[in-house]
Amino acid sequence: HARRGLLLRESGFPAFRICAGQRKRHSYYTVCPGKSKRGNGFNLIKKLEFFRGVCYNVCNKFSGLVLKTEEVTDFAQGKAAEPQAPKGPEDGARAFSKGSLNFCEGYKTMKIMLLTAATGGGHIRTANAIEQYIRDNTPYDVTIVDTLKAVGRLLDKTVCDSYLFMAKKAPALFGHLYKRTNKNSRFSDLVPKLSGLFSRLLYPAIEAYGPDAIITTHPFATEMAAALKTDRLVKAPLICIITDYGAHRAYIAKEVDAYVVAGSHMLPELAAFGVPEEKVYPFGIPVHGVFFDKSDQAMLLRQLNLSPETPTLLFMAGSFGVNNIIRLYRELVATSVPMQIIVITGRNKKLYEAFEKEVAQESQVPTRLLYFTDEVEKYMHAADLLVTKPGGLTVSEALACNLPMAVFDAIPGQEEDNANFLLTHDMCVRVQKDGDFAGEISALLQEKQRLSAMRENCREFDKSQSIPNLLALIERLAGQETGQ
Repeated sequence: HARRGLLLRESGFPAFRICAGQRKRHSYYTVCPGKSKRGNGFNLIKKLEFFRGVCYNVCNKFSGLVLKTEEVTDFAQGKAAEPQAPKGPEDGARAFSKGSLNFCEGYKTMKIMLLTAATGGGHIRTANAIEQYIRDNTPYDVTIVDTLKAVGRLLDKTVCDSYLFMAKKAPALFGHLYKRTNKNSRFSDLVPKLSGLFSRLLYPAIEAYGPDAIITTHPFATEMAAALKTDRLVKAPLICIITDYGAHRAYIAKEVDAYVVAGSHMLPELAAFGVPEEKVYPFGIPVHGVFFDKSDQAMLLRQLNLSPETPTLLFMAGSFGVNNIIRLYRELVATSVPMQIIVITGRNKKLYEAFEKEVAQESQVPTRLLYFTDEVEKYMHAADLLVTKPGGLTVSEALACNLPMAVFDAIPGQEEDNANFLLTHDMCVRVQKDGDFAGEISALLQEKQRLSAMRENCREFDKSQSIPNLLALIERLAGQETGQ
């Protein structure tokens, strides 16, 4: 890999490829003159692993095995191909002589550790999206660690259960704590101190893996990793991804080397917390690439036995209370506005059963009910409007699909920040609990020009290169850290 100082000179021997499964890697083997321990000649197998035509790992192997191979071809040119060396020393690569047994001495595949936590699904979904992209598109090793689980089951259960209770049962209390911890006070300083104490329990997992770069998608994970860097137990560069559209003090630590944020609108907020502008990268919140793949909306609707000519409403209903969402559904179907509805309840069994009864009684408005699906992007691409709570990842996935939103029941705190961002950029309408939900939604569905303008605003907020840009940042910081 030229950027890591490893390049191969042409060996002049035939190259063969061993297929490498699902990942887009190719392993090339050159048969070189040599002697194995068994005394066989021409048995020195030089393994050259390539990704996108660039050599990233080389090792010499003595082997008495006969390998089933297929000749390497240059797929673009349709001819036999061999690894090529740089044309001159300007490439900055270290070239090795033919047949050297120390060809890849000192080489190590980069290891990337993602630290997250399960307080809400968004932090983990971000980590999963990054992990999948790295596995599919690079030769790097990557792992995800749930920070709270790594520290201990008791802490994990306490924190996650407390978050879920406050978010659903006491949102006002959650909002109060969110605002108090976002101010410079003794109370806001308490959380990083507690995280610092717990960080020693996280350290064994980090030490065992030995990452070249650490990416955090949760404030607790950021605080713990930062504390370990303060104590000089961890030297790897630390990149923090803020998974909402507003900043919070809990993410801020001077040991963080870079912040990846939703957009440039967050630069002043981070500056107010004392974060230098050169540390902030408005790449966007990472989401799975399938959300950016543009699908044929009419075809998707036909597959669902729905009409491409009728406005389609998508309910992401799993995080709503059962009574609230059923009431909203009844109000909507009671209007005379033509519409069709897709409802995804997630793993909320009680809500799914309640909707089953409701949908069975409704014959005027076509409704498709889903319990759980790992194809959320399919239904987002099929819809004209999404009704949802404004969680950071749900918002980011909808924006990737260019899907306008009607946000409802935002939790005071980060969901308020997300809703305000969408409103400011005319990507959503906000429906209050005591507002006329059915009237506002049905009116919007009839305003095709406004819906089209909102969709265009979503399209212009293009963050499709978020993960590729993040990967380039990781490579740069990790390269600086290792001196390569």
